[in-house]
Amino acid sequence: MTKSLRIIISFCFLVNYSAYGQTLTGEQLLQYLQDFDSVYKSGFTASGTFRQDGMIKNWQFTTSSNQAAYQEDVEEILHPGKINRFIALRQVYYWGEEFHAKYAFVGKVSKTGKLAEWSRESPGLATAGSLNIDDPDAPTYTLPLNRTLMCLGRGYLKYIKEITDVESLENGFLSATASGLDRSLRPGAKWTLIIDPKAAYMVREAKFYKRGRDKPSLIITNSGTKWHGSFCVPEKIEWYGFSRLAVDKPYSSISKVIDKELLEYAKKTMKSPFLIHTDVSEQRMVPEFRTQYNAGQLFPKDYEGLDLEVLDYKSPSVKPKEDITLVGLKGKTPREQAPGQNDESRDVTSKQAESPDIKSSPPPGTITTDSGTKRVVAGIVLVLAGMSGIGYLTFRLCRR
Repeated sequence: MTKSLRIIISFCFLVNYSAYGQTLTGEQLLQYLQDFDSVYKSGFTASGTFRQDGMIKNWQFTTSSNQAAYQEDVEEILHPGKINRFIALRQVYYWGEEFHAKYAFVGKVSKTGKLAEWSRESPGLATAGSLNIDDPDAPTYTLPLNRTLMCLGRGYLKYIKEITDVESLENGFLSATASGLDRSLRPGAKWTLIIDPKAAYMVREAKFYKRGRDKPSLIITNSGTKWHGSFCVPEKIEWYGFSRLAVDKPYSSISKVIDKELLEYAKKTMKSPFLIHTDVSEQRMVPEFRTQYNAGQLFPKDYEGLDLEVLDYKSPSVKPKEDITLVGLKGKTPREQAPGQNDESRDVTSKQAESPDIKSSPPPGTITTDSGTKRVVAGIVLVLAGMSGIGYLTFRLCRR
């Protein structure tokens, strides 16, 4: 059955249930949400602006069946408190099957008002960069991806496992209570949803409750309806999470065309050489590996001869080549993430994404020789020296 046919059937069921005053079951509602969300999974591109933390930002988002990219630029400084402070002037995210990563272009502004436009080939006012890389299934840097979909009233099925209660409201909306995962993918979370069947089952309001909490930690609401081809989007959005985000007419464009240039730019941004001095945190290893790159350099700072194939963005389960010796990475292993390990401590990055003021660069990483290796080598040398001494004494005694 094609997606289009299933969506038409969903509308027919809606009319039937409405005519007889019947309420959908939780399983039926989950299926309808899945059908309408599938329109966005095959790939789409959207852009817009929003106001956050004393700044106006413009953003671009695109997704295909197996990749997604997001770029967010500060367009205007509204609050004088942002002057002469390090802020993320541009943030670029890339999600793929092998890794996902975030790159922040950090710099200062000297006055309020609009900033000059800057191309993707230029660092603009940025004087330093920060790159963070993580596993493709980790929730660390997924905030812009999830926020974009949730503000559209889509993408909630990632967190909802079962709808336990459905109620029809007088205005034609559906009220649902669901159990599932929190934003760090841990079980035990509670979600309440208000769904608008007439707007292609758009989620008009979502509240997220942490385990054992009566007060919601996240509230997302939207209103208005506008169609862009087969896409139904809201005209006003409010997001109450770590910070408040309010948007009127949030989507300047939305289409089924995948922005391949944005995908290529985002993926390229995560690899050296970088436009500016960059601190790198490779979080797919335990402990995480930190290093630095000077602008335009292919290899890390103060270290020549490093084989970048080890740091290439391949699955961490792929072992490095045996003939490669990477000083500083000995003893480091890919992160084996246990269930429930994605706790709120990993949501700190999400907080930084929503409030990206950066007062200082991440702690610089250093590449050092493994001290354990030094001890082993020293022990071997001592043993060999002892054996040589014994042999020499034995030889002299035999001569006598």
